[in-house]
Parts: sequence; C-alpha cells; structure tokens
Amino acid sequence: MLENLGQWASALSYTLELSEDMLQDHLEGFFPLHFEKLYTEVTLSNPTIKLRQNSECIAFSCAISVQPPGRIRAKGQIMLEGQLRYDSFEGQFFIDDIQVIGLEIARIPKALLPGIRHIAQIALSSLLAGRAIYKLKDNDKKHRLAKSALRAIRVKNRTLQLQFGARKF
Repeated sequence: MLENLGQWASALSYTLELSEDMLQDHLEGFFPLHFEKLYTEVTLSNPTIKLRQNSECIAFSCAISVQPPGRIRAKGQIMLEGQLRYDSFEGQFFIDDIQVIGLEIARIPKALLPGIRHIAQIALSSLLAGRAIYKLKDNDKKHRLAKSALRAIRVKNRTLQLQFGARKF
C-alpha cells in the first residue's frame, strides 16, 4: 500500500522551469531604483539575472550610479545575490537576504566603497522586500495544484527548476 502511495505522489509532481529571460522580465519591472542615504545618491538600473548552477540563490548585476557628498557622479557595476523564498499561500517567489558580492565603481576612492556597499545592500533589501519576482498563475490548473507543495528548487542549464508535488512516503 505504501508503495502505491509513493507512486501516486510521484505522479502528481510537476516541474516548473523559469528561464533567466522570464525572471529578467519580472525583475526589470522594479528598476530603476533611486535612493539617498547619508547624503549619497544611488541609482540602480539595467538588472541582469545570473542563475548559478546547483544553487538556490539568484544573482543579478546592475548598473550603479553614485554621487557621494562633495564628489562627482560615478558609474559602475554592482553584483548581488539573494536567497529564493516561496510563499505557498500567495504562490509567489521573493528574493531575501540580499548580499552585495561585487562592486566596481570608477573614480570613487576605495575607502568609500564599503560604505556604498552597505548603503546599497540595506536599500535593496528594503526596496525589494515584499516584491514578488514571480507569481504562479491562478488561471493555470498546474500552477493552482502546485501552489501549496514546493518540494525542491534548483538551477540547471541556466534555468530555475521548481519541483512541486506531494511528498513521497
């Protein structure tokens, strides 16, 4: 009997594949982001998703424009990474625990980079909190069935694979 339950649970599994392009489209809707902290103006634009093989994290880079007090505006790139979180009640995916993993800005003294990194990390965490990067569709039968049963998240071939289904017994 338990063997039949395991087969039944396996038969109800569903894998949703989200390409970098699909995630890119959703993420681009949040940008440009502009914020000011400690008299430093920061603008982030042109995000680019970078899925990493065998990871549950989503990385993305952005163009960054910074104007610290008393300095000219400088431009560069920022690389961020966050943990993917799924809200089964809403059927939505979020990026949590955003970390700055790379920052390059021309014409800014290296001594100012840690402060800019900190400002960007705090601002992005609050600006992206509560903003879903993907939502399961209510009008799709498979999405409705899968909504409450996320089993695994993995990246394979630059595609985010979300495996839904009943737990195996």
